[in-house]
Amino acid sequence: MVRLTNAGKQALDRLVAEAAADPSIASFVFGVGTADGEIYFHGGGYRIQDEPLSGLVNPDSVFRLYSQSKTITCVKCSYSIAALHLIEQGGLLESDPVSKYLPEFSNLIVLSDPLADNPQFSPAKTTMTIKHLMNFSSGLSTPSKDPTQYAAKLYPEYLTAHDELDPIGGFIKVIKRGYPGIPLVFEPGTDFAYGWSIDILGFVIEKASGKSLENYIKKHICEPLKIKFSFYLDNEFHQRLVALVKKNESTGRLEVVEEDYLYNIEPSKVFCHLGGVGMYSSARDYLKLLRHLLEINKGVAQNPIISASTLSSIFQPALSDKGQRSLGLICQRDPYMPQDEGHWSWSNVFSVSLQDWPGRRRKGTGGWGGWPNLKHFVDPTTGIAVIFETQILPTFNPDVLRYYSEFEKVLYAGLEDM
Repeated sequence: MVRLTNAGKQALDRLVAEAAADPSIASFVFGVGTADGEIYFHGGGYRIQDEPLSGLVNPDSVFRLYSQSKTITCVKCSYSIAALHLIEQGGLLESDPVSKYLPEFSNLIVLSDPLADNPQFSPAKTTMTIKHLMNFSSGLSTPSKDPTQYAAKLYPEYLTAHDELDPIGGFIKVIKRGYPGIPLVFEPGTDFAYGWSIDILGFVIEKASGKSLENYIKKHICEPLKIKFSFYLDNEFHQRLVALVKKNESTGRLEVVEEDYLYNIEPSKVFCHLGGVGMYSSARDYLKLLRHLLEINKGVAQNPIISASTLSSIFQPALSDKGQRSLGLICQRDPYMPQDEGHWSWSNVFSVSLQDWPGRRRKGTGGWGGWPNLKHFVDPTTGIAVIFETQILPTFNPDVLRYYSEFEKVLYAGLEDM
């Protein structure tokens, strides 16, 4: 069992105060928990930039999760968890072909050169499975000239996804981009590409369970844990929502982003449940989900949402060597992360550290983040779960990354075994 020393808490308090006073950093929350409870939870800034009457950000503030949604869907701590739960219930197999649930995926094509303006293609030789979706080895990729880079603005396919009459079919039509089959950038199982995999996994969950992804997550994750995740910004969430901000290059000041970056604010316009990007949650509820994974690991969870044996799989690497290198190209965009090759893999839920980080997380830690510089991880060896929630654009913001790395270092320096 681990605890935060008084000196460690004071050091974190000083860092929180420093970050809160820094004009390059907007609203944020830093939280840490164990299987026994929260051990630290503080932040800074206003819910709406430069508007004191909007209230201070706190652990119950609500954030757009973006790719933090993936953990929930897979289990991800968000989405993958839903898939793992369904697999445990016998409603889904990791070896199932995706085409069993989405017939369009019986016709897959592999692009010869995804970076070409008009690439040649040929039929895929490998059947895409549920497992391929879970660990991003499906070959599905966002249409970027450089698949290893995030877009400066999120992909328009997400904003055009909400087809009222045919949400799933409409999204699949958009990502086909006029090709005669579903375009892939490699044969399934051979590499890693950050793309539509978890969105498609969410659709599979809906088809296999007969429930919307919203309702499946609500029943099997939210209700047992007494937490709230949703694709809909209802009045309760809206009152606590932290605004997206971005630096004005002319003035150097952070300003509220007015345009719609992915999310449809109006609930009545949300028809497609995007398991890879589309959810809202409070910081406290997200940490509670991560803490629940530690409770399962420790054997003290009441009403565990997945079994201990399934839990162990979410910390096991599942990529090929080539896939690990491709994932590393993304991770290395954060200069405060390890820069050596082969440090990263992906499990069936999130990225997994293959080595200890000096003074930071341990080997076997699983985690990921979200587009506006959200971060989270679960370190089962040390016994802690960590979230850093903010809504600052663009992704890989150097000021945010620097502070986050300091938070992690100060945290580990302040921990001791009980």
